[in-house]
Formats: sequence, structure tokens, C-alpha cells
Amino acid sequence: MTYQSESKSDRLYKLNIFYHTTGIPLSFLTRDGDTIHRLPDQTYLRGAFKKGSSIEAQSLNAVRDIADWTCVSFEDIYLQHFMVVKSIDGIVLVGPVQITDVTFEKMNHILTTQEHTLEEHTALRQHFAESPRLNMTQFKYMKLLLQNLNTFTYDVSELPVLTESASVFSSPRILGDEETSPHHPFTMELEFLQALKKGERSALEQLIQFDKFPIPNLGNGDPVRSYKNVIISAVAVSIREVTDVVPDFMLLQRFSDQCINKVEQTSNLTELTSLFQSIFIDLLDIIESQKKEFYSTSVKRAITYIRAHISDQLTLEQIALHTGFNPRYFAGRFKSETGMTILSFITSERMQIAKQLLKNTREKLTDIAHNIGYNDQSHFTQVFKKSAGVTPKQYREGKEHISKE
Repeated sequence: MTYQSESKSDRLYKLNIFYHTTGIPLSFLTRDGDTIHRLPDQTYLRGAFKKGSSIEAQSLNAVRDIADWTCVSFEDIYLQHFMVVKSIDGIVLVGPVQITDVTFEKMNHILTTQEHTLEEHTALRQHFAESPRLNMTQFKYMKLLLQNLNTFTYDVSELPVLTESASVFSSPRILGDEETSPHHPFTMELEFLQALKKGERSALEQLIQFDKFPIPNLGNGDPVRSYKNVIISAVAVSIREVTDVVPDFMLLQRFSDQCINKVEQTSNLTELTSLFQSIFIDLLDIIESQKKEFYSTSVKRAITYIRAHISDQLTLEQIALHTGFNPRYFAGRFKSETGMTILSFITSERMQIAKQLLKNTREKLTDIAHNIGYNDQSHFTQVFKKSAGVTPKQYREGKEHISKE
């Protein structure tokens, strides 16, 4: 029995076989884009996401000029990838999948540029945490498999009986996941970060709950290195989350650097566990102290605007307009309160993000430069070297202490 058969049960069997084998969501559409079957029976980023792009429309556009049983792929505005194949009687749409990690900075960029609500932020973060992940090799083989679905045969007697509810399934396995220890639930992390931002000491009790989960293998088999990486990542994420309540980003930057140094100087798991707790006790102290030290409303509004548009070509006029003040007057006010010019503040913010991306991701320098507002990589390199004393490449290689030329 081949896919070219117009039998509804044949189509359902093949969609079920593919879905349960790969764990990747898929849909079968008419050539007009109407959904006939969807596995699992839920809609991608709809309901909560009013600004979500039409995946079906993008699918129709992708297959418009291709031959039957040719697989093409596309990326949506949420950095998710889809594969689509045009068959004789419809379109097979597979996805979403992630073929590159959606980093913390990329996610924040999406959330700010698409102007989602807080509720939508939570739903999107949850989606990124749960969506299937493929490496490039798996992605290429998946496309090859889809292109040959029309020749696939099977023995129906060896398959479960199909019912009308067969399109509803529990969570599929994620292709590419190794049989390793489970990570903590994403909702648990969100609850912890929310308590932390409010300065609630209950965050420390929530932090203890993370120890119930095994340390993920992030250190090539070395549990100490793995735990160090977990702590460093946790500090980086937490620092970015509390910037709204701790406007003094230089203070947070110094705190982050001190934490990393302490982590790297610690050599056993018992000491690291104790250090993990003490780091967040200190961070809660900072948050509490900052409640008594506020910038003016206009300066806080400017800082929030800068961070939300860090990848844009920011100007003094734009920022001042957002605060409602004359640019010249506001420039002086900003410097008097923060001790920095607006340009210096923007550069400092960008360099901090660049350092995190250089250390924690393998993104290309051109992509990092673009993500923080530099269209020219050479200009980004010049600014980074002036700020850090080394080039971005040297910093990524761990050569932070090379003297300035």
C-alpha cells in the first residue's frame, strides 16, 4: 500500500507511523491549505499568540513551484523550522523543530520585537523548552525520509487499530534526545525566577528543589565541570531576569564576574552546592538593597527601552522621545543619575551581551554583531576590543587577560 492511494486510513496510518517514529508534529493539508489531519491534535502557537505567522500560508508558498515529493524547508518568525512535501492529493507539513538552540538572548529579542504579553511570554518559553530538536544531519535525513514517503509500504496487520481519535496522542519522544537524566520542569524555573525578581526569600527554598534532579552532563563526563556550567548558566539567566528591578547593570556585571571566579576556584561538588546557595542569597540582598535606590522614572523608562531595542540602531532622539523629554536635557539627566552617557550605557549593555554569547554559544561573530545592533562586524570587533582589551575571537578562546596593544 503506497501513500499515493487515496484511502483515508492509508493516509492516517502513514502519518501515525511517521509521528510515533520521530516524535515530530505533522499535519496533512489540502492544496488550499486547509488542515485535514494534525498529529498531535493541537495548533502551533495559536490562541495565545495573536501575532503568530500563518504556517499553512507559508507552506503553500514554499511548495508553489516544486515538483511532487520534493521536500523543502522554511523558518518562521519564532526561529522554528518546518519541512513540507507536496503530494498528489495534499501537502504534508512537518514541524516545528529546532535545529539550533534558541538562546536566552534570541528569545528575549523575539519577545520584545513581537510585543507579546506576559502570558504569551510564558507560553512561548514553554514551547521552546518542549519542541523537538534535530541536528543538521538528522534534519537532512528527515527531509530525505519525507521525500520517499510515497514509496513506503507496511503490513496493516502489524499496526494498532485506527480510530477517529487516533490523531490525539500523549507527548512524543524527542528525536535526538539521549537516555540521560531528566532536566527540571521549565515551569519550575519560571516560578523560581518570578520569586527572585520580587526579592522573595522563598526563592531559596525553590532553589533547593533543583538539587532533586541529577546534574546534566555538560562537562564531557566530568560532574564537577558539569555542575560549574549549571551554576554559571543559572547566574547568567538570573542576572538578565532581574535587570528590571536592579537598574545598576554595572553592579550586576561585577557580581556576575565575581560569581564565575568563585565557581572556577571551587573544586568539589559539596563546596559547589554550598556556593550555589550563597550566590543567590547575595543576589537577593542586592535586589532588596536596590529597592531603596531608584533612578527617576524617566531614566528607568529609558533603560528599559534600550534593553528592549538593543539590536536596533538606537539614537538619543529616539530614547528621549520615549521618555517625553528634550534630547539635550535628558542626556544630562541620564548621565547625572547613572554616571554614564547614554552612548556609553548602550555600548556597555551590548558588550555584556556579546560576552555572554561568545562564552555560552557558538554563534558566528557576524550574527552576534547583528543581534546587538552592529551591522558591520569589523566595527563590532573594534568596539569590543576597546572595551574588553581583546578581540571577540580571543575572548571566546579564553584569552581575556591579553594586554591591549
